[in-house]
Amino acid sequence: MKRTGIKRPTYDEAVAKMRARAQKRLLSMTAKGPKTPRPAPKQRPKEDRIKTLKTKLWAAFSRYIRKSYANEHGMVNTCDGEYKRWEETHCGHLINNSERSKSAGGNALWYDERNFAPQTGNGNFFNANDSAKRYMLWATKRYGVEAIDELFRLKEVPRKFTEEELTAKLEHYKQAFNKL
Repeated sequence: MKRTGIKRPTYDEAVAKMRARAQKRLLSMTAKGPKTPRPAPKQRPKEDRIKTLKTKLWAAFSRYIRKSYANEHGMVNTCDGEYKRWEETHCGHLINNSERSKSAGGNALWYDERNFAPQTGNGNFFNANDSAKRYMLWATKRYGVEAIDELFRLKEVPRKFTEEELTAKLEHYKQAFNKL
């Protein structure tokens, strides 16, 4: 064993030290001293709040779109030609409108109701049975060629949604869903 110059405590000394620490901890827990105020919770950065709002808004918007196309029995004739309950469908989009970049923030096509409709899961994820072509034909019959051209133009318009806009849209779609 190397000599370090540090004397190791004996068993009795170590036990006595542990008891002293436990006694001190017990006294500090029972002492009624002034309570230190807790610091205020940190507010999340604005980007995180907006991201959370977008997620909540998408859930409310999706539910509204799917149920708004349903009949009184809750059945939907999807844009790709199937007949299902509205809960079993997806909220498919005609024109992909994913977030393009952090600086752009998205585009003006987000939350435009003309771009969304109930779609089957297979059609939405896997383009089964040429679902995209069927969706385009359905949208052209429903809205017309001019509206589809306008949607393609809106995709190229960058748009940053503010926290207030997202909150207002979230409340609007929650209330609209409850009215259905």
